[in-house]
Amino acid sequence: MAFYSRLLGVPWVYERLRIALLGGGPAGDVFGWLGDTREDILIDIGCGTGMAMDRLGAVAEYHGFDTDARALQRFRRRALPENVHLYNAAVTQADLDRIQPTKAIMMGLLHHLADAKAAGLLSMLARCPTVRSAITLDPVLIDGKPLNNLLCRLDRGSHVRTRPQYEALIQAAGFEAVRAEVLPSGNGAAFYFCTLLSRNQE
Repeated sequence: MAFYSRLLGVPWVYERLRIALLGGGPAGDVFGWLGDTREDILIDIGCGTGMAMDRLGAVAEYHGFDTDARALQRFRRRALPENVHLYNAAVTQADLDRIQPTKAIMMGLLHHLADAKAAGLLSMLARCPTVRSAITLDPVLIDGKPLNNLLCRLDRGSHVRTRPQYEALIQAAGFEAVRAEVLPSGNGAAFYFCTLLSRNQE
């Protein structure tokens, strides 16, 4: 299992294996939930190797954060425009104050974080007055789906949750899920809990 984890930790291996085994995923559809981003300042938390660059249209600014130096090294090999900024760090309140993002991306992130860290991150974003919306996508445990649940247990993230558990984190943080769907991978072997979030104004 340790070798398996190390192997999937290599960015290009993980990308190619995921596509080969699952036939891709619903990320393209979920990125579309952000709507028109031409005037938006986007913050991509857990940006990895730059999946967003393949699916986003024009943006005013893009700020990608990730603590995986290897993934960011691969991201930087892309031909990146001047309005793309990458940080080998975890996002902080000071970053939000400086960047003033209007939309946030958390694709494949929450299942890597324990409840306290996930709740803290979501709450920090929900309190940010400039953030209008956010998207999330994470593998999800589902009763009666043994293959999906096996893949969840083999995932690099050790905090894969059920849909109600993800929803509880989101609600407690002060976000409202204006769209929440469980979507399949390309071949239907795996499932993902995907959301479009807006800040609760109450």
